[in-house]
Amino acid sequence: MVNDFSTGNDVPQIQVTLIATINSGSAGEVTVDSGSTVGDLLDSALGLTNLQGYVTRVNGETEFSSYILKAGDRVTIAPMKQGGNK
Repeated sequence: MVNDFSTGNDVPQIQVTLIATINSGSAGEVTVDSGSTVGDLLDSALGLTNLQGYVTRVNGETEFSSYILKAGDRVTIAPMKQGGNK
């Protein structure tokens, strides 16, 4: 738990798995505060504040950045495919 100094209360934390196929790609366990959203995770872990152009999935399902994470969630982010068949 991490202390939330604004309220003096402990904020429970959860573990999620982040798989990012951006640049060189990365994967691993990430600890976030309970109540964190996909957007919060991607901002803190990858510095992404604008998710336009990316597909975000949680446990294989497409989710919005407002999705509230649960312990054990598996989050995948990848750029949307561009172009078509040639």
